[in-house]
Formats: sequence, C-alpha cells, structure tokens
Amino acid sequence: AVDVDEWLEAAFMPAGPSFGSLPAALRPLQEQTWSFRVLVDVRAWAGRLLTSRSFGTITEALSLRRRVQAARLRGWDALRAAWAECMSQRSSSDAPGVGGSCRLARLDANRAAVLQRNIEARRRRAAVQQDRLCRSVEGRLGRLVPRLEKQLGHLVPCVGHSHSPGMASAPESVCSQQRG
Repeated sequence: AVDVDEWLEAAFMPAGPSFGSLPAALRPLQEQTWSFRVLVDVRAWAGRLLTSRSFGTITEALSLRRRVQAARLRGWDALRAAWAECMSQRSSSDAPGVGGSCRLARLDANRAAVLQRNIEARRRRAAVQQDRLCRSVEGRLGRLVPRLEKQLGHLVPCVGHSHSPGMASAPESVCSQQRG
C-alpha cells in the first residue's frame, strides 16, 4: 500500500527523494513553487472546515496534518488545543497581531452553536418520542377500558356500598344473596 504522506513529499519536494518511480507526468510538480494548507473537517464538532496558515513546504503541512489527525482521535479538546498551537505559530509573512485568538473565539462560538443545535435536536426527538408513547398508551387504554367494563359489567353495586355515579344500586335482596 502506498503511504500518501510519502507520496506527496516525493511529488512536491523540489529535488526531493524519489518515492519508487514518480510518474513522468508528476515530475514537473517538483519544478514549481508550491504553498500548502491543511484543511480539517470539524463539521461534527463546530459546523465548519478549518484552514491552516500557508506552509512553504509539503513537509511542514504534512507534519501539522499528522498532529491534527492524532489530536482528532483524542477528541474535540485535543483537536482544539492542537489547532490553537498551529495558529500561534505564525509564518514570517503573517502580519503581527493577525488574530489567532479571534479565529479561535469564532471556532468556540461555532462549537457552542453546534452543541446548542444538537441539544435542541435531542429535545425535539425526545418530545416526538414522548408524544408517540402517550398516543400509544392512550390507544391501549382506549381498547382496555371497554373490555374491563364488559368484564366487570355483571357486578352490580349494593345499597350502602360505594358505587360509581350514574350506576343504579341493586335491590337489597341481591346484596344479601351476594353476602350470604
């Protein structure tokens, strides 16, 4: 299997080490001046893609890519810390004060917005599930009540005993028969 990082280094490093036999069509890549950026997909955490500063060599970009990939496996906090470190290492072409902290604040705001959307989505799903459960229980009770009424319908309350409103009391002779 081809190691993508090694292949990229071989293809983009001027007079760099050859990775196997670099296809002839790719050899002109080594003669050009390139700049590289690392893109990190954090849409699941922060709803966006991150773009690194520009790097003058493929080796620098791949080094950051490896650090970010390793951090990503450890979760959001590790990834954010690795990204903050990357942003603090300005290239010499960056103007002083160009805002890594401002970009990090926007990233944190995006993260908070994604978390809030996730919470709201979970609440909506829970409400829908609760509504379905309530309708299901109401339906079962609606079917059960007539069956219970039918089963209990042969029982007639006796005089002097508690009974449901609207139900007539049975004559005392029936009550005495039931007691006896």
